[in-house]
Amino acid sequence: MSKYIVVIVIILSLLSGCLTTGSEISIRKHDTPPGEYTEITEEELKEYPVLEKAISDEGCTKFNENSWRCKINSGELSRIMDFTNKKRHKYLFSMDERLEKDLNEGIITEELKNEFESKGFPLSNIARQARQLSEINHLADGHWEIGDQRYKIWKEDGKLNIYDSVAYYTFFKVGEKYYKIDYCVN
Repeated sequence: MSKYIVVIVIILSLLSGCLTTGSEISIRKHDTPPGEYTEITEEELKEYPVLEKAISDEGCTKFNENSWRCKINSGELSRIMDFTNKKRHKYLFSMDERLEKDLNEGIITEELKNEFESKGFPLSNIARQARQLSEINHLADGHWEIGDQRYKIWKEDGKLNIYDSVAYYTFFKVGEKYYKIDYCVN
């Protein structure tokens, strides 16, 4: 029985492209957008030189003209994953960081409800009636989610930025090309 499990794990790893040691980024280039996408600007890319190298296939293992994989140290991969995770979600609005205390305590206050409503994103009736921890989740990577909502909140540059977690972009536009970026963390 255990031989079959090992074989299944190996097959799944091969299919996902993650049968290596270490952390990697896998990139597939497209000339036209194969689906909805979000853009990574040149300025943003300069803040992530390892991602910039990977997108240009510098120092990577090429599978073909449009597909390659690059080894990346795990710390840098984590930083890139955090950046691209934010980019994959549609930005909605920002609110003052003074509301961070309420988020950390898991409290949906009137002020928090009013902030969402004033920006055109009212919280649901369930969230409106909630008071404690089950409605706001503070996640390990430093962002919050409002439980029954489609909102993710990241603290960036002294503001709390709200993103739509349902509008998820699979592809990134960089310059005039489109890329699908996947990660392998071992």
